[in-house]
Amino acid sequence: MAAKKLGFTIVYMPFDPNLPEIKMEGLEIVFVASLHEVTQHLSGQLLLPFLPPQPVLEANFEYERDFRDVIGHEFAKRALEVAATGEHHVFMTGPLGCGKSLLAETFPSILPPLSNEAQLEKVSPVSFRWQ
Repeated sequence: MAAKKLGFTIVYMPFDPNLPEIKMEGLEIVFVASLHEVTQHLSGQLLLPFLPPQPVLEANFEYERDFRDVIGHEFAKRALEVAATGEHHVFMTGPLGCGKSLLAETFPSILPPLSNEAQLEKVSPVSFRWQ
């Protein structure tokens, strides 16, 4: 996203089949296996095949614990529902055994799906490793 803001039209990224499919309008993304491939491509010596990651299928995730299975905690559940819909942060505090961990474990099951931009923000640059 930063490259697009800076006016770049092409970006070289390391190929990783675990990454979601990345598409940005106005930005060509070329996946490479090494820096040597980048230099060859820039000098015109090698035409790289476009190797996009395997598309991530929209699957219905099955959570180990689901939010609808939480009994009681109506006030806390309402606060988490508001936080999920409004994309707000949540800080839970309380004594041991009051249900904070249970609510935190079930919270992802009510979150809306991430937008394409949010998925890109979520991908950590640390996960990219050159060979």
